Amino acid sequence: DMESYSEWDRMMRSAVMECKSLIFFITEGVFQCESCMKELHWALEYEKRIVFVRETDARHGGVGVNNIIAMAPDDLKPILQRCNIVPWYREKGFRGVSVNMILQEAKLVDTNAQEALKSTRAIIQLEALFEQDEQPCTILGLFQRCAGSLKLALFLGGFAQTR
Repeated sequence: DMESYSEWDRMMRSAVMECKSLIFFITEGVFQCESCMKELHWALEYEKRIVFVRETDARHGGVGVNNIIAMAPDDLKPILQRCNIVPWYREKGFRGVSVNMILQEAKLVDTNAQEALKSTRAIIQLEALFEQDEQPCTILGLFQRCAGSLKLALFLGGFAQTR
């Protein structure tokens, strides 16, 4: 149905126009996908930050970097040759590396990781305080000595804050 197709295009174009960054996931055959190519060209048209991510697992359409450039349409080859293409690792131990690289390329910050680090620091400060105290202390005394650390450990609890 042509009417719903153009509505879908309008919605996709609007989404690309409103986004800050576009993550373009490269797998075998992605350059033959009309809707994927539209999104990519709209991102270029609207001068959006594009993060190119390539699948590394052949079972899921993984493509080597050299093959990506060979498969790409001529107008995209220069762009792909000068950008960093982030490898997507599916293995649990390496997936975090891929996510961090994507965040870095998109110029985004992982607020969960930042808050977890703050919480961890607060817990370390509290543990150090308890280890150096020879006498038991009251909760009020504890709050007076380390209110900042306690607030962070008790109230943030490692949850991300919306910025």
